[in-house]
Amino acid sequence: QNRERITKSEDRHSSIPAVKPLTSSQIQQFNSIKEKFERQQPIDVVFDPRRYPFKVLLQQPYPIINVDVHFLIDLPHIAYVHVSINNIEVPIQAARRNDDTFLLKFRPTLAGDYSIVLKDYIEQPVPGCPFIFPVYNPSVVHFEPFNRLQAINDCHLICNVDQAGPGKLFVMTYSQIDENQFEPILIPIQIQPLPSNHIRMSLSPLKVGTYRIYVAYRNIPVNGK
Repeated sequence: QNRERITKSEDRHSSIPAVKPLTSSQIQQFNSIKEKFERQQPIDVVFDPRRYPFKVLLQQPYPIINVDVHFLIDLPHIAYVHVSINNIEVPIQAARRNDDTFLLKFRPTLAGDYSIVLKDYIEQPVPGCPFIFPVYNPSVVHFEPFNRLQAINDCHLICNVDQAGPGKLFVMTYSQIDENQFEPILIPIQIQPLPSNHIRMSLSPLKVGTYRIYVAYRNIPVNGK
């Protein structure tokens, strides 16, 4: 039975496809992303205010929960503004400046995609509605406790994304090649949603060693690695 278990483990590991070495341009790209991780900066576009026909006024680079969001709407014939998430209407405050311009404020309390609908005086939506407005809660994304030492054929991390809103994970791995030196490496990774807004990341390293795992959720780095 022991021999059978060893054989199955070896077969499972040997079935992992060989990983091609990274090109110099790929290494440069990985290192550029790693620098953003180390500075805790978004690794890609998180929020683009240019996609909206109104001006978005924020206190930080992207909208986050429990912080006021302001819209400066300068469009003709706008009479109604509706903000909702998960089909729940969100309270808003509006101050009209003139016939075509007014300032709108709301405070998001949930992470996720909000729906912004602008209507004219006969309650017809303006072209492009609804506008999808993402709100983030990066501080709640974290790793659950796991063993510091993991078997090469059973290596995984559990990421808790509860209350963070829907999104995707980005995972990047570095392998130790010297005492204080790591290099980027491509290894097979499987991402599996779990109940209660958890995500399981199963990794298949090709050799025993020390790895650094960089993870971003919705393009925002997760603290720790």
